[in-house]
Amino acid sequence: YGLPALLAGIRLNPGAVDPLIYKNWFWWGLDMVADGNVLMYTAGTWYLLVPLLVNRKLYGEQVVRTVILADLLVSMFVWSHHLLGDRPQPLGLLILSGQFVTWGEFVTMGLTIFAVMMTIWKARPVKLSVPLRFVLGSIFSFIIGGVAGLIQANVGLSVVLHNTQWVVGIHAHMMLLGGLSMLIFAVIYALLPMLTGLEARSQRLASWHFWAWMGGAVVMAYAMGLAGIQGMLRRTIYTNGLYRPHMAVALVGGVLLMVGLVAFVANLVVTLGVRNVVELFLPRRLAPEPAGE
Repeated sequence: YGLPALLAGIRLNPGAVDPLIYKNWFWWGLDMVADGNVLMYTAGTWYLLVPLLVNRKLYGEQVVRTVILADLLVSMFVWSHHLLGDRPQPLGLLILSGQFVTWGEFVTMGLTIFAVMMTIWKARPVKLSVPLRFVLGSIFSFIIGGVAGLIQANVGLSVVLHNTQWVVGIHAHMMLLGGLSMLIFAVIYALLPMLTGLEARSQRLASWHFWAWMGGAVVMAYAMGLAGIQGMLRRTIYTNGLYRPHMAVALVGGVLLMVGLVAFVANLVVTLGVRNVVELFLPRRLAPEPAGE
């Protein structure tokens, strides 16, 4: 509606599309990215990376291929959990899509985590390398964030938890800061020797990175989640200091996250060299070929 008015001065009737239909359409598309693509990316990366790290074939390989397909199908019908707080949303969709089908994602991700952990278990004794440590951290975070999502995907509890810091704290932050981010770090640490032939030079910096990032994510998520349970709304400014202790603890978590990120970047710099790290973002220009060649 904004583009025609902005580009051609054509004003469309904002009431032409029913708001409830639009919200369902919007959340269906976004949830295919937030739930479908992210969870499938995570599962696929675990399936590829863990066997490489432990030198063993993925446990239940034939079954987990079906699990990924099941996760895609489930993710197509869970969008209504974003509308649990919308009273106009039909109760049937709230219960079926918003609650019961959403719980199906816990089954698909549970099977995924089981297959990955069994792969590691069957490969014992396993060296707890830096990439594997971050993989385990991502699994732990997805379990915590997933359980929080399962709790709030409830028609009754959503009345209390909707639009509070619980949603963005213990669910979203654990899934993204803990689960997805730690998996990305695991991939980087695993690809570094494959692409450059160089292992991360400082194991101490890698350990600082892991514990600071993991600890920061947990501290921030739980502080925000506890504030949400006490009634702190998101996108709301409180000037009376009511939730200041919770936010102070969350700030500590944020500082730990920054410490972890600094340790990660410092480790990359000492491993690859400043020039090589800069050239990742500012590639060198190729010298022109001599005339006549």
